[in-house]
Amino acid sequence: MKSSGQKAVILVVSIVFVITLVAGCGEQELLSTRKSRLIAVENRQLKKELEDQKKLLGKCLQEKKDSEEQIHKSIKDLADNAFKDFEENVRLREENKKLEARVKEVERERDKLKAQVGQLKKEVEKLKKQAGSKPL
Repeated sequence: MKSSGQKAVILVVSIVFVITLVAGCGEQELLSTRKSRLIAVENRQLKKELEDQKKLLGKCLQEKKDSEEQIHKSIKDLADNAFKDFEENVRLREENKKLEARVKEVERERDKLKAQVGQLKKEVEKLKKQAGSKPL
């Protein structure tokens, strides 16, 4: 895209330079009518091609801008989601710590109850022995 636009500009500048050079060299000959018409036609074609290239460049620049905006939006969305995930992970870690502490507390309570059950069993056995040794 750029190379053909640059070629067109170079061609136009070259034609203008050649015309200026020919006119400026003191040659008194005027270009023939046919050459003048050919140059005019070629100039119109080059101007049209240049305008087409400008339009294409504008379209490409707009597409680039739209793509960059989409990329920025996607990056922002990813960052937002990553931040939300991070916050959720922190919350879950805190909740896990609380649950682990609660599990330890329940285990301690269970161990106390087991000890109490064991103690009660001993007392029941003792009472059974005492009841068995006493006559009715």
